[in-house]
Amino acid sequence: MKPDLKTYWKPGEHVAWDDELKDFGSADVPGEILHDVLVPARGFLRARVVEAGDVIRIVNVAGQQVMDVMLYDADNIKNVASMSNTILAGGTNKLTTGVTIYAKQGQKLATVGLDTRGVAAADGGYCSDAVNELRYGIEGSPNCKQNLVAAMADYGMTPDDLEEGCFTAFLKLEHDHDGTTRLYPSPSEPGDIFELVAERRIIVSASACPSERAVTNNHNPTPMKVIIYRPDAA
Repeated sequence: MKPDLKTYWKPGEHVAWDDELKDFGSADVPGEILHDVLVPARGFLRARVVEAGDVIRIVNVAGQQVMDVMLYDADNIKNVASMSNTILAGGTNKLTTGVTIYAKQGQKLATVGLDTRGVAAADGGYCSDAVNELRYGIEGSPNCKQNLVAAMADYGMTPDDLEEGCFTAFLKLEHDHDGTTRLYPSPSEPGDIFELVAERRIIVSASACPSERAVTNNHNPTPMKVIIYRPDAA
């Protein structure tokens, strides 16, 4: 691992680092691993079905990185996760152990299990080309919206189809008493875990924050791991 975690690398360095990280966080999974995916810096998790009772484990590889996550009812792709339903049903906007994520039509999709950092945002949205142009005056930048659309390619998703049902693991977003919304560098550390236990058959897609301009990942896109496993019987 590069000690300074530079954004710019010599030819081949980043690929070599990814190769080193393929087994990161896999040894202590308490169950049968079904999918073990290294999501490269600026990359995405291709959407896949997760059966009821299985666990989605998001592992922070280098620290100070965040991951946008979208959940769908596998029996109805239009029944996407709803952060407003999640907040209203749970009575909290804090996504941590024991909090359930609800669908647009009210069904339980997943419940947060192990959460070692206790920082996640039920913000609903994601960075996009449009919002990056508004904020930074640039166009064509890497963004989570395009990653999430690409992740859903097998389901025929287009940018116009992507709804704002996103939540973000390890993202520190706070609302001040005067209504000001503030984003902070993620306090996550290497090896931090955020888990989701599927309450029904769902589809999951995800994006490792690809922006160098966002404070959310300390201006440094890095890889993430996503491990989907079937827990050992109690």
